[in-house]
Amino acid sequence: MAAPTSVTVEAQSMTTTMLRWTYAGSLFISVYRSTDGVAYSNIATLIDSEVEYEDTELAAGTKYWYKLSDDVGSTFSSVVTVYTHFCADQNAGKAFYLPRFDQGQEDQASKMNDLAERVEAAVGNNTFPESCIVCPDGGAVVIDCTDSCNSFVVVADQDINSFTINRCGNKEPNVTIYVPPSTTVGVCGFPPGYGFSGN
Repeated sequence: MAAPTSVTVEAQSMTTTMLRWTYAGSLFISVYRSTDGVAYSNIATLIDSEVEYEDTELAAGTKYWYKLSDDVGSTFSSVVTVYTHFCADQNAGKAFYLPRFDQGQEDQASKMNDLAERVEAAVGNNTFPESCIVCPDGGAVVIDCTDSCNSFVVVADQDINSFTINRCGNKEPNVTIYVPPSTTVGVCGFPPGYGFSGN
């Protein structure tokens, strides 16, 4: 038996995600979901010819873990994660976004330094005048216009599967996806109606 491969997940809205994969077997595919990366529940069983699944009725702004199995949970595909989109009201009063760490973590300073080094290494000598720099966090990107910033550079040093446009009103922000040299990433999950440019 061979579990599905090339598994990807994309946030489609505040309450839906889309899983896609490749499968050459002939068995039923079980979809497993978790909200903590530890305890998984079987949420769907699909026939072998189905290679995508839309997960619905999810919580907004929430991280989900997914994995697939074709042998009732004996072996699994790789695990993929995604954040659902969220709306401005859920984050009122926050001027900008940085990675959040669990309470009680003692290595927050180290993680913040790692974030600074990621931005420095990715941007290098490239400058983006009057642009706000945004880094993905677990595949999620938040574009926030709270501080009157309307031009953003997303440093895509990891796969991106969720974009949230926050408090930008009727103005469409200018978003540039910057991929560091010698880096290959996948980018999806952009909200319908918004375009983006990048190199």
